[in-house]
Amino acid sequence: MGTKPYDVVVVGAGIAGIAAALSARELGARVLLLTDGTLCGGSSFSSNTWGLGMVSESTEPLIRGHQSLFKALKTMGMGLCTPTLPERLVADADEALDWWARQGASIIGAKDPTQREFVPCFDSETRTWHGFVGSESRDALVRRIQESGVDVTEQSTLLDIALDKERNLQGIFTLHKMSVIKFAATRAVVLATGGLAGLYGSHICPSTCANGHFAALGAGARLVNIEFQQLMVGYLSPLWGTVFNEKLWRHTLLEVNNTSTDQHFCDSEALWQALEAHSWHGPFTFERPSRRIEELLATVQRGTVRAHVAPDALGPHAPEFVRTYASWFAEQRGANLSDSLPIALFAHSSNGGIAIDQDGFTGVPGLYAAGEAAGGVHGADRIGGLASMSALVFGIRAGRAAASSGHLTQNGRTPSAGLKMLRDDRRYRTHVATLLDEVALVPRNHKDLAAGRLRLADLVDELTQSSVVVDDPLGCAPDEARAIGAWRSSLSALTVADALLAAMDARTESRGAHWRSDASYTDNAYDHQLSVSVNEDGQLVVDGCPMKSCT
Repeated sequence: MGTKPYDVVVVGAGIAGIAAALSARELGARVLLLTDGTLCGGSSFSSNTWGLGMVSESTEPLIRGHQSLFKALKTMGMGLCTPTLPERLVADADEALDWWARQGASIIGAKDPTQREFVPCFDSETRTWHGFVGSESRDALVRRIQESGVDVTEQSTLLDIALDKERNLQGIFTLHKMSVIKFAATRAVVLATGGLAGLYGSHICPSTCANGHFAALGAGARLVNIEFQQLMVGYLSPLWGTVFNEKLWRHTLLEVNNTSTDQHFCDSEALWQALEAHSWHGPFTFERPSRRIEELLATVQRGTVRAHVAPDALGPHAPEFVRTYASWFAEQRGANLSDSLPIALFAHSSNGGIAIDQDGFTGVPGLYAAGEAAGGVHGADRIGGLASMSALVFGIRAGRAAASSGHLTQNGRTPSAGLKMLRDDRRYRTHVATLLDEVALVPRNHKDLAAGRLRLADLVDELTQSSVVVDDPLGCAPDEARAIGAWRSSLSALTVADALLAAMDARTESRGAHWRSDASYTDNAYDHQLSVSVNEDGQLVVDGCPMKSCT
């Protein structure tokens, strides 16, 4: 079963995917927007926090020694951003936001942007802050997509990117509603499939099977900076995975098994320094004293650390950003931040992904990427508010570039896909999730990462033995289609998890242990950007060196 041909197929319906689809359609392209859920999904519209912050350059520097945003971005990336991407992000931000608002997005501004709570994570000064409220934007954006003439297929999962013998892009295979395989012929594909945090068992994001990254590798694209998975503290209850707002750390009291946490630190001053440092950023970094909080969470039984915020920090005189979060938390979670609630460490988002240029081009003719699926915009650490902003900016640019792509003419033939069926019901993705929680949170070390790759290799052997080739994927029965989807998602998760651990291991060896007690934030430059690809023999190539691959 196939579909009509398209100029551009966009996979993913978060900020990046919607922006790519609408911007391509504005240029007159025939556009298909695919999502494995529903429109306005993914991390962009997650219910795990009140909304998303976006930042752009300040029009008037508010402190002496003002540093341009793109220079700050590169500084926080520690030398690992792809050249031209940070400057392009900042240059396009305001225009992209105006365009986004015209599509129906709800954007709010700060009443008092000078408050320290509006200093983005890992930054040192206030910027122009914009709040994107997904819940209030959803209906308007859906109407805009429908009115634009973009075709939409929901509950449809990417299986593979089809290439001809000359490696020209021909189209994509998808699994629709878990029972029908379809082929869509297209001149260009934009992957906006999200990051890799959903591969973990403990994650604060919609789940993912890494199909976009896997398909990109198979087509000849590279992955960069994937070892930098952003980790975040979240609540275990009242709703599992709710983000802990970093601005609360300096007002937070911690306890382990109902006892003071002072005994887990050398003294109370060290605890205070860690909490104060963490109040300037949410994600984990081993470069700052805040790492002591994650060290505590990593060294005690999960669920035994509880946090409660001092009540006087939540009153009517609390900063605007804190009041907004506290009100949302009480309304949506039915609890008060001053209650004693269990917290833990979760995988939150990816700082790396599919390598792109400033137009979202992957280097593979016809293939583009944007949003959290793309890599190179950010490096080791990322300034807060720039993940969603980069999804918007490069989503627009990728959509426009894809619509202008005319590298080939469709020949009307549906190429065969090397798809297989899984003959058993073993939950390979569950094993991947458990494994990543064990070895790829913090701390990390070479021994555990190498052992993790060996375990993945065993799982791939089992998957291979339990799979059979499908002669005609477009003509298979519903149960066969589901078995193909199970095989593909399992192989994607195993392969990309292997690439993730291999990159982490390579970075650990080149930089030192990922848990550095002597870390100094002034020592903030890495030697080079790691790149991951697959060679003609199916081996992972990490940092230019073929490695023994689990596949």
